[in-house]
Amino acid sequence: MIMITFHFSLPSQILHRPVPITGALPYGLMANFNALPAVWGLHCAMEDGEFFFHKLNMGNLVDQYGFAFIAPSLGNGYFINSPYEKQADFLQLELMPVLQAMLPLSRLREDNRLLGISMGAFGAAHWALSRPEAFGAVAAISGVFDASVSPDERARKNREQRPLVKLFSDKIMPLLMRDQDGGILPDADIRPLYARAAEAAAPRFALWYGAEDYLSLPQSTRFAQSCREYGIEVTEHTVPGGHNIAFWQNAVAEAAAWLMNKENSL
Repeated sequence: MIMITFHFSLPSQILHRPVPITGALPYGLMANFNALPAVWGLHCAMEDGEFFFHKLNMGNLVDQYGFAFIAPSLGNGYFINSPYEKQADFLQLELMPVLQAMLPLSRLREDNRLLGISMGAFGAAHWALSRPEAFGAVAAISGVFDASVSPDERARKNREQRPLVKLFSDKIMPLLMRDQDGGILPDADIRPLYARAAEAAAPRFALWYGAEDYLSLPQSTRFAQSCREYGIEVTEHTVPGGHNIAFWQNAVAEAAAWLMNKENSL
């Protein structure tokens, strides 16, 4: 593996706290002085940015395809502006411009891509639809996109997925996504973003979700349907698997190839 990894703390003026950043750059990047394409990674719940390297082999993909990878660690806040933190503002107004000023990263739309897993897939979709001019492509894996879509009842009966349903439905949604009357908060509602993004030439999307992932399956199919209704390019990859590391390891490798237009190299 020939890459440069980095770990540092970004003192956020928006969040009023330091945010750990984990990333990697291909080795030899300063030899050609070219701005690098960047993949911005958003982690799943109960994990952080190092998750991509410790469990999903992101370092090998950085080395293979030659992109910069940046992953902030933002806890379980769903990467949105909530009553507790303005995480979406941090991503859009602080993280991206600061890192682009610090590192040799391309600022071209087509050179910036998003990769999100589970909660991070929602964050990636929300970020891209909110700022379609910033990204050329988005890979969303096992996404939970829409607070208006209930998980399949089979998820409540699945030993692996039942705790995730409770986390999403009983903890995250009441705290971050719903008002006192049970309505979806504006910053948590992805539905109005489709039309806005379509008018601005939205990035292309690709979704990966397991056929036995009853938490993500209804969410991802609804997201794909909504994209098509508004003329947003989207492709779906439904393969056997659940909502777990084993599925994500294979999906991340495919997603990285798709993001870098290297699908034929698999």
